[in-house]
Amino acid sequence: MNLSTYRGDGDGFVPWLVECLLVFHLHAKDENVGAKTHLMGWWPFGKKSPTRHRIDDPLRKDTRQWLSELRDVCEMNFDNPEGARREIRQMQVNWHQAYAEGTLPEYNREGLESRAYRLLACADDEWMEWLDNEEFWKPGWRPDQSVNED
Repeated sequence: MNLSTYRGDGDGFVPWLVECLLVFHLHAKDENVGAKTHLMGWWPFGKKSPTRHRIDDPLRKDTRQWLSELRDVCEMNFDNPEGARREIRQMQVNWHQAYAEGTLPEYNREGLESRAYRLLACADDEWMEWLDNEEFWKPGWRPDQSVNED
């Protein structure tokens, strides 16, 4: 049976369309023998290409979330600065991993590290001063802002 006899208007349109799709598929399949291309990549049940680009995580943390986690650790341990310092050191490891993975930008890491340095190096009596300093916890804070110019 030759499907080309059904070409024409009316009822014969559907078999003609099927023939065109079948010819296209077979022709494309013959040309791509040995090639690793996916003819129908949009098909939801097919295998995905292993060379797909990584899509940025839409739930990636921003500056405020990183700062909020650091502040929460410090405030939960307001009466135990040494315990907070241990957790800050662990957070620094997490920051370095996130930076190496590309999920934490350089400028955010520098801001977090400068805050961590202040919190790790301060004496226990200065601890509460840093926790109460609202400017210290704002995004964009830089160490030179904390020096009073008289």
